[in-house]
Amino acid sequence: MARLTLVKPSSKPAARRPPSWAHQFLAVVSESAPLIWRRIQVSHKATWWDLHVALQDAFAWEDRHLHEFDLGASKSGERQRVGLPFEAEDTIPGWERALTPDLEAGLQTCMYLYDFGDDWHVALVYEGRVFPEAPLKWSRCVAGACAAPLEDSGGIHGYYDTLAARTDRRHPMHQDARDWVPKGFDPAHFDPREVVVSDPRRRLKTLLADVDH
Repeated sequence: MARLTLVKPSSKPAARRPPSWAHQFLAVVSESAPLIWRRIQVSHKATWWDLHVALQDAFAWEDRHLHEFDLGASKSGERQRVGLPFEAEDTIPGWERALTPDLEAGLQTCMYLYDFGDDWHVALVYEGRVFPEAPLKWSRCVAGACAAPLEDSGGIHGYYDTLAARTDRRHPMHQDARDWVPKGFDPAHFDPREVVVSDPRRRLKTLLADVDH
């Protein structure tokens, strides 16, 4: 089984580095083998919505489904869920909750859930603060491995089944898989330089406009 090494950045900026800092997360798709993972940095001013957008960009997903961060139980014992409040009243809107207070309160791990039908589970580990050489406006993906699972592929097991069918000419779904998987798709490929970073504020404006209509 592949192993990942957590990166624990220094809590203090090096000399001559800009005072701006960011939060760094390791994101790993649950039950992936070999591991599908990303290392993401988001502004210290970010909200949970901003982290959601960063994850969508890093995994090349299309943000067409519901999502939720499961932060575990609060001190009062209530489950803390942050995401889209349109389906469940107890879900805290991600754009109304900042990351920094939760992380400074000791949150180290949580689960990001995307597409409640396919059920993509992404384990998040907070690695600490970083002080990027270049200014960080929203977020960036700095490392990772393996292509992201294809949207609407039926969860991690459905994704692997589709990849297997694509390469097995005797498989009854071989032709369907070949037609469905994008031409040239390489499940082993990932280059963080290819990640296109979105403006989370613009994404939120579009989302709320769609909800109003």
